[in-house]
Amino acid sequence: MTQGSVGLAQVYGARGDYAAAIHLLREVVEESRRSRQPRIEARALRHLGEVHLAAGDLHSADTFLREALAVAEAQELRPIQVSILENMARVHEARGDPEAALASLRRHQAVRDSLFSQGTGQRLASADARLEADRRTRENLELRMVQAHQEEQIARGHLIVLLGTALLLTLLVLMLVLAHFNRRGRERQRALTEANAKLETANHELTLALSENRTLQGLIPICSSCRKVRDDKGYWEALETYVSERSEANFSHSICADCGPRVYGEYWSDEEASAAPTP
Repeated sequence: MTQGSVGLAQVYGARGDYAAAIHLLREVVEESRRSRQPRIEARALRHLGEVHLAAGDLHSADTFLREALAVAEAQELRPIQVSILENMARVHEARGDPEAALASLRRHQAVRDSLFSQGTGQRLASADARLEADRRTRENLELRMVQAHQEEQIARGHLIVLLGTALLLTLLVLMLVLAHFNRRGRERQRALTEANAKLETANHELTLALSENRTLQGLIPICSSCRKVRDDKGYWEALETYVSERSEANFSHSICADCGPRVYGEYWSDEEASAAPTP
């Protein structure tokens, strides 16, 4: 912890962020005690009292101011004693204890008189030191603010990069998914086209087969004597001619076992009944 931390705590207190100021000043007190820096400890305790006074916690303000006064008196830090006694008078006045407030003001005046009785050179040197310390405090505070702003900008840049990367990855995944579905769609379309082509071919072949497959249907007028058939135009045709022209059937000629003896007489034999037919 450094003088800059005390200055930063003062800024928090001026902004009304008492909790942040108290937390930072407590850390300064602990660090100054470990590193044995009584001047910083006295200043931090004094500022703790001032912050509690501003927050309205008079009891805590009185406690920290008394601790600060004890450290300042032990180290003969009279400039810090002057400020502490002045704040203690304010605390006593706020608590409704005018006698204690007057006693603190008298001690404040005595220490102040003894402080300003020193040589002009010492006073000027002390003033220069305080101005230099305040300047460094302001510089440190400004540096902290600049660093905090830079860190915020860097964090924001990292977040933007992460979001951009996530968006690009999401778009890439979507493109891959769309490409996959498009490829599957094209494959299905190609398969459907091939199936339709095969179906059209099969339909064409079936149509050709049906056109070539002619079947006789309906009532066919036939002569009961000569067995000729009457066509649609009224002409009588041989049964073989009528059927051959209207179907894929062909006729061959033979003679049955009943007609063979009647036609051939004694020349007929049963073996001829089983002979192959002639076209």
